[in-house]
Amino acid sequence: MKSIFTLFITIIVFSMAFSQSAITIDADNMPIPYRTFTFDDITAKNPPSPNIGAGELWNYGSYTNNDLFTTTYIEEVDSFYLNFGVDTYVSSFKSLTPQLGYLLYNELDFNNQGVDDIGVFIDEQVYSLQNFTGNAADNITFPFQGYVVNDAPRRVMNFPFTVNSAWSSVSYRVNDFSIKISAFGLNNVPSQHVYYTFRSDSIVGNGKLRVHTPDGPSIAYDVLVDQVLQYNVDSFYVGGAPAPAALTNAFGIRQGQVTDLVRQYNFYRAGTFAYLMRFNYGNDTSYTKIATVLVNTDDLTTETSATSDIKDGKYATVLFPNPASSSTVNLTIIGKDINSVNYSLTDANGREIRTIKNYSIENNTLIVPLNDINNSGIYVLHVTDSNHKLVTSEKITLIR
Repeated sequence: MKSIFTLFITIIVFSMAFSQSAITIDADNMPIPYRTFTFDDITAKNPPSPNIGAGELWNYGSYTNNDLFTTTYIEEVDSFYLNFGVDTYVSSFKSLTPQLGYLLYNELDFNNQGVDDIGVFIDEQVYSLQNFTGNAADNITFPFQGYVVNDAPRRVMNFPFTVNSAWSSVSYRVNDFSIKISAFGLNNVPSQHVYYTFRSDSIVGNGKLRVHTPDGPSIAYDVLVDQVLQYNVDSFYVGGAPAPAALTNAFGIRQGQVTDLVRQYNFYRAGTFAYLMRFNYGNDTSYTKIATVLVNTDDLTTETSATSDIKDGKYATVLFPNPASSSTVNLTIIGKDINSVNYSLTDANGREIRTIKNYSIENNTLIVPLNDINNSGIYVLHVTDSNHKLVTSEKITLIR
């Protein structure tokens, strides 16, 4: 149950919201992603580049293209990686040339200081080099391999993640392969692709962002804008020595080349690892000429679905993440100041799991632990204020 704002109340509430300080994202409200995220590529709809600053209101609620793709984060179960603190992994593609690259998995550690890419897993894979050499027998082979670089992680997110935060990292990777090219007398010669990943992040803006949902524009989410610059510097070794220029030139590559250049504005909300919106700028150092624009379509709430009539006032509540696979969910109350609540959590059959009275909350946000619940299903969160008046009743979809 959520309240429906009148126009007057809406103006008041959002004026109050903009006067408040920017959100802070940290380990308490950044769940580890063991799930699939869906994104809509809206580039073809020509959305304008956002103005970046403090207290902005970005409205992209009318932009949709239904050009969907997914990114899946998988829970790590391999003891080798678990011993180094890895929580989840995700696939990515490492470019060698515009026409050639290989698949790898980034191993991610979620900790109190931030989110770090600390390792690599590469499954065995073979790629033909016929398009480069003209010989169908020529190929490049990546063997099964994996390792961690705890001493040189790629810092993806730094906690606390808030206005004026900035961080950078330099990470080092060495991936083995063998190469077979008859014209160069190479017959499955052991080789290495060595590269440094340079990354810098700065929180350059904050405000409220609306995006499209099938039921209309979303609520105005509190977001932080992360300006990202990331690129790789590549080197190649064949038979234990730097690859000769004649070989690298044949593939259109060079020692010390820059690949996988990323310039982005990522808009983040609390409660999910996925960015809510991403603007890619490619080679544009001014961050104005858009290359692609992506929107996360998961767990979005519209103004009407977020609010319904509560007898003692007009306000809204937002529950996130929902569906939930993390150890907590968060209930934020907008437009009503509440310092303490009573809440109960029951299963779909009404069996009580937990009842808490006079529970103090900060920033109008109730954090509900779920780590003692082992079964997937529908659960009901019932919240009242200190006077035992109903605040909201919410259904939580728990995925285990």
